[in-house]
Amino acid sequence: MVRIIFWNSQGTLGLVFHWYLKLLIQTQSPDIFAIFEPRVSGAKADGFIRKSGFDHSFRVEANGFWGGIWVLWRDTVSMDFLVASNQFSHGLCGDSGSSRSFFISFVYARPVGNVRKNVWNQLRTLEPNNNKLWVLGGEFNALCGSYERNGGSPRRSVDMGFNGPRYTGQSRNLCQRLDRWSEDVPDDIYRPRCSRLWMGKDTPFGD
Repeated sequence: MVRIIFWNSQGTLGLVFHWYLKLLIQTQSPDIFAIFEPRVSGAKADGFIRKSGFDHSFRVEANGFWGGIWVLWRDTVSMDFLVASNQFSHGLCGDSGSSRSFFISFVYARPVGNVRKNVWNQLRTLEPNNNKLWVLGGEFNALCGSYERNGGSPRRSVDMGFNGPRYTGQSRNLCQRLDRWSEDVPDDIYRPRCSRLWMGKDTPFGD
């Protein structure tokens, strides 16, 4: 089983971030750790990744406080990135402990409607046509639900369920669920058991 963490950190320089990062690595033992919106680039990003303890990395640079995708992984998996833009990276992941592989997309969609729309159009062109599992995760900056879709492709995006706070983004008195993790699977393929944890400011975990 490949363990994956998608985390919109909203900055990687604070002590709280490093405390949570260390705790997540110790308690969850991820094979792949994706960090979104790091608000750090260049030499500072190089230094952080070098000290992270992961064997490999792929990075889409942040533009100031906007965007940025860091993907870190261990030798327990292989990663072959096929496409990358300033809003997503997409590749093929192989489990070193088995012969299985799957497509995976790491998404940071800009919170601007007409710009974010380009992400959906680009991701649609990446839909696998060979019955491979496709995992998508990250900061989509969008509200959606199963009731918003009727018909379309026989493939379906399956919500993975979650533990923790219902909302993942907050601005003053507005709370929204913006971070998502789903898997796009053909009807006849095995779906692995997965779960996710939203981390709010007061999320207790790691006991």
